Amino acid sequence: MKKIRIRTKYKFFHVFVNSARFMLRVLVLKDSYKSSTFYLLEEYKMELVIKHTKEMSNIELIKVFQARVNVFIVEQNCIYQEVDEFDLNTLHVMLKKGEEIVAYSRIIEHPSYITFGRVLVVEKYRKSNYGREIVQATLNKIKESYKQTQVRISGQAYLKSFYESFGFESVSDVYLEDNIPHITFQMHLNH
Repeated sequence: MKKIRIRTKYKFFHVFVNSARFMLRVLVLKDSYKSSTFYLLEEYKMELVIKHTKEMSNIELIKVFQARVNVFIVEQNCIYQEVDEFDLNTLHVMLKKGEEIVAYSRIIEHPSYITFGRVLVVEKYRKSNYGREIVQATLNKIKESYKQTQVRISGQAYLKSFYESFGFESVSDVYLEDNIPHITFQMHLNH
């Protein structure tokens, strides 16, 4: 059970929910010093889905590619080969609301290390810590499923402190990848 703080025009309220992966919209019908009555108007369960490319339906793959193209090509105005050979043999980590992708990353195995990338949060869900949640879920899956202890990623330079907050260390100078400043990050996982 998790306590969530909700702010109304004049006061903060606390509501208990069973999971952190819920988005709530509430209506305050009664407000007094001692009690408040909340009615849940909408409840959307966020679901973590992890699938190998071979396990995904055509529709699921199209939705993944649509989200990635929208964020990395359209929003960032960056033309490059978004769908690549790594998509044939990868784990897709998705935070979903119903059939809608909220956040995403993909995990790629190399002989001596693991990498993940294409980390995104769909625009309307940004500023809600879903980026942190998808990266943590990705790291958890790597710890659980792979024997390699080294994780190496290429991240956008402006996210340096974000990735360092997970324990990554920058191991390169800033370089351009598809004309966007990036840094190589690395961490060793303890299994």
